[in-house]
Amino acid sequence: MEKEQDYLANGFQNVDGQNSVEKFKTCLTFVDSLPSFQRYKKVTDELLAFDQGVHFADIGCGLGFDVERIARKISGNVVGIDASQELLREARTRVKAAGLSNASFVSGDARNLKMQDGSFDGARTDRALQHIDNPHLAVAEMGRIVRRHGTIVCAEPDWGSFLIDDDRTECVRAVSEEWVSQFKNPHIGRRLPRMMHSLGFTDLEIRGELLVTSGIDQVNLVFDVEKTCERLDRKLGSSKFVSWYEELRLRDRSSPVFVGVTLVIVAGRKG
Repeated sequence: MEKEQDYLANGFQNVDGQNSVEKFKTCLTFVDSLPSFQRYKKVTDELLAFDQGVHFADIGCGLGFDVERIARKISGNVVGIDASQELLREARTRVKAAGLSNASFVSGDARNLKMQDGSFDGARTDRALQHIDNPHLAVAEMGRIVRRHGTIVCAEPDWGSFLIDDDRTECVRAVSEEWVSQFKNPHIGRRLPRMMHSLGFTDLEIRGELLVTSGIDQVNLVFDVEKTCERLDRKLGSSKFVSWYEELRLRDRSSPVFVGVTLVIVAGRKG
């Protein structure tokens, strides 16, 4: 099925080309507030091992929440890079309002960064590689711009672990497969350690975190389950999946539905 506007699974591949950029901003803002997401952010911070005076790059920074957070912790500079002018515009407004002179943003392609070799002490990317072609080029670029013995941290979901809290396995399987099929790299999480090893990174450390939402409204903000059901019914000329979704919403009133995916976090050191 061809791409449609404002679908979270593939819309992050070109945020500025969507009809409703606000939907994607709302998703990113809500995700940043979730306890499960905050927990894994602490893990990525631990692996990056912040020191005062160091300089970091955040590849695929989106609305710049992590750039702002890191800039508050260190005296060095933090640079956020993203392909979306719309997201960067809001990110710049936020850090300016916060008075953070050590945070900045540039527009760019993660696979072809316009930065000098070895100009950062560390680099991170978070849920960006799942959306781009040739993600190994982006990881290689992270290695290029980091100094020798610098650290990179990649955090990506593995959509093979996607779960929807319902016993009707046929519908769950079909909805999951439709959602997962729209990502450029749905299994990038499990590929990260091999990819980073092949690019020469050493001292790899691998962590895993379960990212969950609870309650059907939250589920749709992050995982677009309702829209996925609508897509399937259009494709099949049926009403089966929207009916299943309505039953799920009804059940949610007494027993909140939860949906989740495993995020794989890998840190490595440049040799």
